[in-house]
Amino acid sequence: MSKNQSPKHALWISESGSPGFYISADGRFTAELRPPRFYPELECKLQRHYAIRLLGSAQIIGTATTLAEAARLYGVVRAPR
Repeated sequence: MSKNQSPKHALWISESGSPGFYISADGRFTAELRPPRFYPELECKLQRHYAIRLLGSAQIIGTATTLAEAARLYGVVRAPR
């Protein structure tokens, strides 16, 4: 999140104390920043990416290269004001 963006306008909120972990503003998804390497569970080598999961689930439902891309792909919406 940029310094001039308030949490109520963000699509993803950083989990405090857990760098690289985010929760979607609508509370449906989590995103984990992962480094480039081979991922056996996905059976492929990936560049730096975010693993997207449903909130409370360990199963990866997809990946995205940016949080903005993840928001677009999974329909993340801003929390109501």
